[in-house]
Amino acid sequence: MRPPLSKRWSYTRVIGNQAKKAYKREVRANCRAPRHDRIVPLLAAFKHREKFHLILPWARGGNLADLFQNYATSTETKTEEQQVADWYSERWLLAQCLGLADGLAAVHRTSDNPPTSAQIHADIKPENILCFALGEADHGPFDLKLADFGEAQEVDPETNTVPVKRVPHTKTYRPPEHDTDDILHLNYDVWCLACVFIELLTWAIAGSEAADKFELGRLAERDERKATTAGGNVFADTFFKKVSTRLKHRLEPQIRIIHTSKTADGEDKEDAEDAVVKTQVIQVSTPAFTSRYIK
Repeated sequence: MRPPLSKRWSYTRVIGNQAKKAYKREVRANCRAPRHDRIVPLLAAFKHREKFHLILPWARGGNLADLFQNYATSTETKTEEQQVADWYSERWLLAQCLGLADGLAAVHRTSDNPPTSAQIHADIKPENILCFALGEADHGPFDLKLADFGEAQEVDPETNTVPVKRVPHTKTYRPPEHDTDDILHLNYDVWCLACVFIELLTWAIAGSEAADKFELGRLAERDERKATTAGGNVFADTFFKKVSTRLKHRLEPQIRIIHTSKTADGEDKEDAEDAVVKTQVIQVSTPAFTSRYIK
């Protein structure tokens, strides 16, 4: 059903009267955001009757999560409730991924004209990627655009980092270091967007039912017991799994030999043991463990 005329051009997001700080933070973040074809601009912001309002362009296709549920890329993957996206093509898919990645890169850059500062979006997920219909067609094709800067944080200009306590707990799409590190890098967003791309590709190739099964599979795969204080009993929909690590079988007796050696003083023995342990840590800390290695 077509929206009323007043809603074909803009969307009003209302923030409750207890959220004045959140409202101001989101307005500031939108003002810092660059002008980019793949970033939804904030058209206006105002307070009316003790409620705060943000006016954004109307996305006729809803968000990316809606797209997954409403459309199929072929008759083979179509469900009863879906319609086939006859506009879908691999070229469209690649263009959307490239456009979103370029938009995120713009968020991560500073600019003098117009003046913008680098920031972490911190809440990238399908619900915050909006689908804008091209032309007058209500059912696609769509351009995907990054929206909702309500949790965005300006980064330190010297290190491109932000304290982890300032970044909200994004349950599904957060990278592993959110649970362990004190600071977060811009690659936090890259991990989140990559997770969304995995879901987008799953939908495109195998359909929404496969995407739903993928979600259930993530929930079923729990953390190893030794790697969590919850004993592996918590169901969490994430794109990583916490695992415990231990030294190689042959390394442990070698450390004992170093530690009990009579040819070194106590302080030197501790230094040698520490060096061996750190070497093993380097071996087990593969690039897959954090988002910092994503380029």
